[in-house]
Amino acid sequence: MKVFRIVVHGLVLTLMNVLSILVGFGIYVLLKPDNQILLQAPAAALICLTLFTSWGLAVQNLRIGLLSVPRGSEALLVFLAAFVWAPLVFVPLHFLGRGYMTSFGNMVGLWLFQVPTNSLSLLAMTYFTRPGGRAAEPSSG
Repeated sequence: MKVFRIVVHGLVLTLMNVLSILVGFGIYVLLKPDNQILLQAPAAALICLTLFTSWGLAVQNLRIGLLSVPRGSEALLVFLAAFVWAPLVFVPLHFLGRGYMTSFGNMVGLWLFQVPTNSLSLLAMTYFTRPGGRAAEPSSG
């Protein structure tokens, strides 16, 4: 069950990475600043952090035993699993969307985005879903 949980959380985190980058690109297209990365990367990181923390809260509040929130070494394994999932998700999506294979540089860019973003996302999810934490307690009203 632990492997299943790690694989699923890693996949969800990767899907949220890609979705966040696409939304960040949409924000860039909408606002057209001089520097794309200075807007897209922080926007995508904030979106991903929010989505993954929300995912953790939903998993915890719905009490889905198979997908309990990863902690400690499990969180580290989810972090690493997201790197494995990245090319498995991004390459086919890029091919379907653009009609050609992505460059290795795009994969490196995604991995470089994942390092700080996924670190912060996992830390935030772990913090807000900690036992006894205010956000972790379902409302009673």
